[in-house]
Amino acid sequence: MTVMESHSRSCGQIDKYKPSKNRWLWVLGGLFAISIAILVAHDVPTEATAEDRTKAQLILAQAVYDDPEEMERNLTTFEGQISAIIAVQDAVLTVAPMDIGIPFDTAREPGDLLVWKRGLCFDRSRAIEKILVSFGLETRHVAVYSVAQTGSKFVSLLTPSVSSHAISEVKTAKGWMVIDSNARWIGLTEDGMAISLKDLRSLDHAAVRWSSRNRAKINWILGKEFTYVIGLYSRHGRFFAPYSPVPDYNIRHLLTGLFS
Repeated sequence: MTVMESHSRSCGQIDKYKPSKNRWLWVLGGLFAISIAILVAHDVPTEATAEDRTKAQLILAQAVYDDPEEMERNLTTFEGQISAIIAVQDAVLTVAPMDIGIPFDTAREPGDLLVWKRGLCFDRSRAIEKILVSFGLETRHVAVYSVAQTGSKFVSLLTPSVSSHAISEVKTAKGWMVIDSNARWIGLTEDGMAISLKDLRSLDHAAVRWSSRNRAKINWILGKEFTYVIGLYSRHGRFFAPYSPVPDYNIRHLLTGLFS
């Protein structure tokens, strides 16, 4: 074998491996792009649309809260915020009193709640959040899972059959506050303190005196040991388009919850 033949073969081998490396880079780049696309596709929007604002007024009107402008004017004070939160909660419960969820793979925005006139916690909480957002209040969706049943936060998050609850938190002048989606109960104490989910886990529930404006008791899941994920709408991915096995979530709220 001559020196030139040897050199030629060596160069051929080098050239042979270069496309292989490039192919892997293209594959990895493609997988990364697909992953980002999936993440973005399942990012549930939290902003209130023009249609949400219109349906919010209809929901409030059907529940005899027909002056949303006055409600909005009073949102500068904590008392005004509480009155608005209770009004929205009552209105949603009035419009959707039946405890039957909107079917999977179906839209569940405020207008859909009006059409179906029914819903479970995850349907009502979505409407509560969108209506409050339409009035300029900041909200976040929270998935709550019972730890009392499993004894482990990790097991509870991974167990489909564990008892769970979907609620909302709203940012008031006194901090984040829980809003239940199945009954007239909010995280408001008798002495006017706003209670968040984080607060709930450290409270001595037997000693807490809740506001008399609550017409129901605290949900049993919240009254015992629980874990929660801010920004998670479902673990199955069938509440919001594109309705695939990837969980439904809001990325910004999810990250906020992880680092708060």
